[in-house]
Amino acid sequence: MKGRTFVLCFISAILLTLAAMIALPAVALLGMRAPPLTPATPPLLQGVKAAGGWFSEGCRDPAAATVFAGLREAVSSDLTARLASTFPAGSEADALQAALLAQGFRMKEPCRDDPAVHRAAFVQTGGGLAFPVRAVVAWKRTATGQIEWVKGFVSYQGL
Repeated sequence: MKGRTFVLCFISAILLTLAAMIALPAVALLGMRAPPLTPATPPLLQGVKAAGGWFSEGCRDPAAATVFAGLREAVSSDLTARLASTFPAGSEADALQAALLAQGFRMKEPCRDDPAVHRAAFVQTGGGLAFPVRAVVAWKRTATGQIEWVKGFVSYQGL
């Protein structure tokens, strides 16, 4: 009986140690409060997927084109489709810009190689286990103020 009691105590000690090794970090993670995503994700970006490739932000930089030769632009098909359905080619560029600013985007400088290409960026911080989003919308504005094309770029910043 003494041997069996010793084995049971030994196995119990091992199980308790393993439980503590697993449970304590889990409790610590749950107890830590991750900062919320700031600013909140705007409707335009909710659920959009990122795409692999060159995050050009809509600019055709000749120097970068040689570095990234063979890579496609990392255009988010989800975001670009949303933008094109609301602001198709020929619609007012000012309306697109106003809509982006209303959802928390901030204007960036136009592209150096083509000043008709305008851009707005949305950058989120915080989130902990939820990944913050970074998005850039680029559009080409015609001389008469219409949209020639629009593209959306999305990336999620994680561990």
